[in-house]
Amino acid sequence: MNIAKILMDAIPTGKQKMLASFNKITGEFIALAQPEEDMSKLNHDYYVYTEVEIDLDTQRLVGTYDNFKIEDLQNIPVTMYESAIDNAAQAKIDNMYGIYKRLEVQEQLLEKLSAALNVEDEQFLEMRDYINEVKANNKLYKEHLVNSPDTVMVTLQEQEEIFEKQMEGGLHEAVGDMPTLTPKLMDTPAV
Repeated sequence: MNIAKILMDAIPTGKQKMLASFNKITGEFIALAQPEEDMSKLNHDYYVYTEVEIDLDTQRLVGTYDNFKIEDLQNIPVTMYESAIDNAAQAKIDNMYGIYKRLEVQEQLLEKLSAALNVEDEQFLEMRDYINEVKANNKLYKEHLVNSPDTVMVTLQEQEEIFEKQMEGGLHEAVGDMPTLTPKLMDTPAV
């Protein structure tokens, strides 16, 4: 049973009647929704509505309440949002250098700079010592858990392998993309 296919088959295709909502004050287009038989259920304080006929696969509603049109996708330029472009660039950086990795690189650079310049910053040294202490304690805690008969310690690598085995055979296609166990954004802390 392919859940994604069942869901996609349930979505109507071709031209269909939709209810377009617009900001009541500015006329700015908000969204398309399935038509509502009882229009009194809708919010008329902030929105105005009009019924349109549109093919969601090949057309888009463009314009405002006073002058909107249904345009074929092939006749309108692609809309690119600066925030989406910036988010894609940030995701690319985060994938390559997660936050923990960046902080480690910066910490190592600061260590080298302060040694080369013979400068000691008390706050930096306190932070560095605290981080080292937490890392050392975390390592001891993990070792204890690994050696304890009362605990089953699942490492990050084992957790990833379990997840991959659970999704093996295309199950991930039926349930959709799952978030990674340790997103690159945070990277794996060296603790």
